[in-house]
Amino acid sequence: MWFAKFGLVLALAIWLGETVFLSLVAAPTLFRNMPSPAEAGQVMTLLFPAYYWLGAACGLVVAVCSLLLWRRTAPPNRAWPLAAAVAAVGMIGCLYAGQVMLPRTAELRAEMRAEAEPGAARSEFDRLHRRAVQLNVGVLLLTLAAAGAVAQRLR
Repeated sequence: MWFAKFGLVLALAIWLGETVFLSLVAAPTLFRNMPSPAEAGQVMTLLFPAYYWLGAACGLVVAVCSLLLWRRTAPPNRAWPLAAAVAAVGMIGCLYAGQVMLPRTAELRAEMRAEAEPGAARSEFDRLHRRAVQLNVGVLLLTLAAAGAVAQRLR
């Protein structure tokens, strides 16, 4: 039980920390201080694969530990399956962003560099970027919800 609780709290802390740091510290700092938005985007592109994999791994740990705690505590509490479900949705969001959206935005960046007038590629890139930002905010909110469900149970 102790190991499941420790894994759960550690995974939540890492997941929240990485999401907050990248979203509220790293990205704004890079886009504010790099010579151009394109260069800041290149740095972010280097960070995203590890960012999404770490988020997915943390989501998996939170989901598994929550289910273990749900099965092992008496009386069972709805906070554990809720935390597991919320973490699973966040994990799927990270996997989708990293495995579907990230490769497509890389293709679009290459198209925009190759074209004299990057109209269609730019339009699709902007649409995917907006979706990625929305997804990132959603994962952050889901992670906070999972933390709330866990805090409710661990109090």
